[in-house]
Amino acid sequence: MERLWTKQFSLMTIGNLFLFNAFYMLYPTLPPFIKQMGGNQSQVGLAMGAFALSAVIFRPIVGGLLDRFGRRPFIVWGLLLFTLAMYMYNWVGGVVVLIGLRILHGMSWAVSTTATILDLPVHKLPSIVRGQRRVRSVFLNTFHFFCETFVEKQTVTHAVEFEWVLILCSYIKGHF
Repeated sequence: MERLWTKQFSLMTIGNLFLFNAFYMLYPTLPPFIKQMGGNQSQVGLAMGAFALSAVIFRPIVGGLLDRFGRRPFIVWGLLLFTLAMYMYNWVGGVVVLIGLRILHGMSWAVSTTATILDLPVHKLPSIVRGQRRVRSVFLNTFHFFCETFVEKQTVTHAVEFEWVLILCSYIKGHF
């Protein structure tokens, strides 16, 4: 019987934990952050939608490039770009720049999640445990969402400044 919890699978699971933690901590914090910068409700929607739209547009492109150039460069560059985008939120000067950063962040999300979560299990695991990996991956991503929603509620409830949440998200993704 092939083992599911190999060293590579365990490391990818831990890496995905921190990737999703950083993402889920930022997501509910961003609308109040945009309003604090002077943005209105429409600009909040544009910034949130820019991320999703760029991720959806770039994911099929990345999928095709994975087969051509291999997975490892996309995993490394996607995670580095994601971490860089997280750090850049601290220096955003206006809503228009923030929307551009959200597009860049969505692209990095498309690269990092396509190369790690969606694609790696198909190519790196024995066929006998692929279904188990997919189920556990979905469960773990849901668990990440639960944990980070709790953490985020605690941060917003206790009026932690947005800059500290952004630094924490950057640190979580950048150092793990």
